[in-house]
Amino acid sequence: MATSRTTGTSILLELPTGERCLLVDIAIDCPACGQHLVRFAGHHLQAIRTFLAEVIDEYPELTLKDGDLKVSERLTYHGPGTDPERN
Repeated sequence: MATSRTTGTSILLELPTGERCLLVDIAIDCPACGQHLVRFAGHHLQAIRTFLAEVIDEYPELTLKDGDLKVSERLTYHGPGTDPERN
């Protein structure tokens, strides 16, 4: 079977009020089950990580093996936001 590709993107929003919000997108392109895209708010990530670790520990034979996981690339961009009232 051809390999699937999973990519993740983290989005940090800094609002003019100083409030910061984190969003995470996970995109999966798998020849067996198709394409998927999910977005999570940052405040859910700890609970999701805990749940996924428990499932991987319970069913290791049905998940990726050590060495199958790698980071392909990282991209970071910082720039001014677009404020319609100031532009």
